[in-house]
Amino acid sequence: MDFLGRISVEEGTSHVRFTSVGGGCSTAVSLKDLENPRVLLAYGVNGNSIEGEYGGPLRMIIPNLWGYKSCKWLGKVEMIDREERGYWEDRGYSRPGLIEPGVTLDINIKTRRPISGGEITEF
Repeated sequence: MDFLGRISVEEGTSHVRFTSVGGGCSTAVSLKDLENPRVLLAYGVNGNSIEGEYGGPLRMIIPNLWGYKSCKWLGKVEMIDREERGYWEDRGYSRPGLIEPGVTLDINIKTRRPISGGEITEF
């Protein structure tokens, strides 16, 4: 079942704010972006817990947006009625976090690669 199908969305909600444990990091994501059926709350991979280094014990995975929109160390989920900036957006990253066509750095092989935009499904 999809993420939005598992939560109760309050009337008037247009975005969901995700905040890390301790409040050090937050971001807001539009309901439209959360409609992607591959959005999930993750606590493990292949039967193993997600390590703290990778955002465990609980993190968001929003594959149609850049990684900074997938909150690590998730501690709070709130319904809000507006778009707002979070930790990374305050530091110059785009609010919506859309993956646009262009060129990006594949840190695994330290090479620039073209991307078509939308959702990155390989690297």
